[in-house]
Amino acid sequence: MGESRRVALLARPGEACERLRAALREAGGEIVIEADPATLDPQSLRVAAVETVLVALDPAVEDALEKFDEVLGDRAIEVIFDEADLAARREGWDAARWVRHLAAKLHRHDDVLPPGREPEDDEDAAPAAIDIDVSSLDDVSLEE
Repeated sequence: MGESRRVALLARPGEACERLRAALREAGGEIVIEADPATLDPQSLRVAAVETVLVALDPAVEDALEKFDEVLGDRAIEVIFDEADLAARREGWDAARWVRHLAAKLHRHDDVLPPGREPEDDEDAAPAAIDIDVSSLDDVSLEE
């Protein structure tokens, strides 16, 4: 998957935070900070040299994000937002899909296909064309 990216997870404690932590680990992110943004000093993100910030949005977190404007506005830091309530409920196929998309963002590629669904070789990509001689077909009426 490539080199791990240094990630900060900004989320309030709870189910959303736990699921996003697990998704980040599965996607190959190196979590260097995990904190509630209401209690975290924005400079901590710079000191930790984060490359990506994943924010679990809920009303309390949205209110706390204003103090992070300078850091989150830095073009060198990729910011990913996820709705906390969706993250807390995501399971099965949806959870696996989110991990694939998260991995693509973290590792800067666009391969989001599930395992076993890799693109086929060029020679196998399209079925061979089938020639049909339509001049030998009888007229077909669609009327009853």
